[in-house]
Amino acid sequence: MAQSIVNTELKSTDDNRKYFAEIEGAFEIQKGNTELFETESSVILGYNINSKHLVKFIFGNTHLSEDSESIENDSYAQIRHNFKFSNNIKSFAFIQYQKNLNLLLMERFISGGGIRYDTKQKHFDFGIGSGVMYENEVLFDDDLLQSEENNTTTIRMAGLSTISFSINEVVSIHTTTYLQPSFSNFFRDFRLLNELTLLVELGEVLSLENQFTFRHDSDPPSVLKEDDFAFMSGIVISF
Repeated sequence: MAQSIVNTELKSTDDNRKYFAEIEGAFEIQKGNTELFETESSVILGYNINSKHLVKFIFGNTHLSEDSESIENDSYAQIRHNFKFSNNIKSFAFIQYQKNLNLLLMERFISGGGIRYDTKQKHFDFGIGSGVMYENEVLFDDDLLQSEENNTTTIRMAGLSTISFSINEVVSIHTTTYLQPSFSNFFRDFRLLNELTLLVELGEVLSLENQFTFRHDSDPPSVLKEDDFAFMSGIVISF
C-alpha cells in the first residue's frame, strides 16, 4: 500500500553535531456529542560515528480514537545508516518495521539500500537516489476477498528525490518524492508518495510545520482506494 510509505527523508536532515535529536508532536481533543482523541508524534536520534558514518533511529506514531474506540493506530521504527563517499555522494541502508490499523496493515518489514547524490547551495538543496528494497507485508484478512493474499513478499526499487529551499531566514519549503515499483511488475505494481512541507522557524529550537501529502498505490487491496490525501500541522522541537 502506498499509504504505508513513511517519509523518513524529511526526518533525516544531516546534522554535524556528534549527537542530535528532534521531537515532533501534535494532538486534538473533542468532547460533547462525540469524544475524539488524536495524537501524532515522531522522534529522531542521531549519532555521527565519524566524518564518514552516520547512524539514525527514527520512530513515529499516530493514534486516533472516537468514543474510546480505536480508529487509526499507525506506528513505525527505522534504523538508518549513511556512509559518505564524498560531499555529494553517499550510500544509504535501512531496516524498518511498521503497523497501520486503518490500512489493514498488521505488519510491514522492509530493508534495503542504495546510492544517492546531494548538492547544497546557499538557499537550495537537491538530492536524488535509487536502490533496492525487500518488502514483506501481512494484512488483516477479515475484510479481504478470498482471492486476495494477506501475506506478500516483493522486491522493489527504492527511488527518491528531495528538494529544499529557503524563502527567507525563517520560512522554508521541503518536498520529498518516493517511487517504489515492483521489479516483477514494474508498471502495474508501483507506489508513489509526494510530501510538501512548509516550515516556519519560531526560534532556535521551535518550528511550526504544515504538511500536505499525496499517496498513490496502483494495486491496493480491494477495500482500499488507490489515492490518499492528507494535511497535518504541528510543532517541531530540535536540539
